[in-house]
This record gives sequence, C-alpha cells and structure tokens, in this order.
Amino acid sequence: METTNAERFDRMLKLTTSLLFEKERSFFRCDETSRKPKRLVEIGSGNGYYLSQLVKDRPNATATGLEMSEALYPYTLPYVHDRLQFIQTTYESYQPEAPFDTVLCRLVIDHLASRSHLYQWIRRHTTPQASLWIIDIEDIACHAFDALPAYSALFVRERRRIRPGGLFSLKQRLRAELMEVGFVEEEQMSYDLTHHHPDQKQQLYTYLRLSAQLMHDNQAQLDKIEQELQEWLTDVHSTLSIPMFAMQWRRRN
Repeated sequence: METTNAERFDRMLKLTTSLLFEKERSFFRCDETSRKPKRLVEIGSGNGYYLSQLVKDRPNATATGLEMSEALYPYTLPYVHDRLQFIQTTYESYQPEAPFDTVLCRLVIDHLASRSHLYQWIRRHTTPQASLWIIDIEDIACHAFDALPAYSALFVRERRRIRPGGLFSLKQRLRAELMEVGFVEEEQMSYDLTHHHPDQKQQLYTYLRLSAQLMHDNQAQLDKIEQELQEWLTDVHSTLSIPMFAMQWRRRN
C-alpha cells in the first residue's frame, strides 16, 4: 500500500507506462531516424520507468532523464545503466556536454514555467534536424466523466487549475509557438488512455484511486470516490477513456 505521495507517483507512472507504452512506441517508430544511434533527453522523467523502456527499445540509443523532484529521483536509480542516466535537476540548470538529437516532453508541458524558454533551450542543446516529441492529455479530457461524477469533479477541477481554458486548445497553441521558433510538425497521433480487458481496467482503477489521493485530502470525499470507483470496476458495462495526443516535430537548421 502506497503511503507517501512519492510512492503514489511511482506507482502511477508505472501504470501509465504499462497502459500506454505500446501505443506510443508505434508512434515513435514513425520517426525516420528512430533506428539510428540517438542521444535522447527527457524533460521531467519522473521515476525513470518510461524512459528505461524507450531505451530498451532502442539498443543504439543513450539517454538522460532530468527530474527536479528530490522525492522521485531515488526511484530512477534501479534503471541506471551504461546507456541511461538520470540527473536530479531542472532542464534550465542543465548544461549537456554534447547536443541531443531527440527531446521527449511527456505529460510535462503544462507544468513548465515558460514554454518559450524550453524552446530556446532545445535550440541551444540539440543538433540540426533534432526531433521533439510531445505527449499530453487532450483539452477535452478536462470535461466530466459521466460514469464517475465524484471523481470527475475532482479531476476536472485539478486539470483546469493546471491548464486554464482559453480560446485555443493546447495543441493549437503548441503548433503556433513551435512553428514561430523554427520547428516543422511531422506526425500527430490521437489515442486514448483506456482499457480493453479486465487487467487493464484494474490498472486504470488503481491509477484513478491513487490520483484521487494526490488531489484530495478529505477522507470522507475520498471514501465516496473509492466506492464510486469500486462500482465502476465491477460493472462490466462501464468504460472510461481519457483522450491523449502525441506530436512529433523536427527542428529546422
């Protein structure tokens, strides 16, 4: 049983990797340079599990994960090997010894202080024609889930805090910003964080339960959400999908 927020984050990140990696893996293979030797960096690598799977899938790649959280960083250590390192730092403070040819931003864009600063950093520390991979939740995911009213009220509140609404979607804003600073969009994929068999539904249930614990400290409300999630889990007709997107950009010289 997870008792600290770091333990909850660690478990959640492993669950999202289990549920999404195969779908996102196929998207990464669209990159025409995906099988060539690469130097990858992930901005906000969390517990390191996702990046470890990505490197395992690319035997010629070396990778660096940057994670600012002092609490999460120790969870990266079991994944370290000669082609994979993790550094507890912000990307703003990190000065690589050599340029990268791929930058991964997975579920981190909303948490950056300045996207324009990130774009400048990428241009300074990547090779010409470098790839930028962005993975995140669609704006529509900020709407309520009919099957889980108590959970979705909490989820929508938190998503709107992280990503305030506006005239344009996050994808539209990213397109405008990246084109302005000299990137070309090469691929885009839409897909869902969802379940297709009971094991996946159990994993998604665990993810939702842990995320509720991170978002709320009112035990009475958490008990209500837990009951709602249990009913959803055991109802064979109840489903849930959280829309996601992946974008692949190429830096111009």
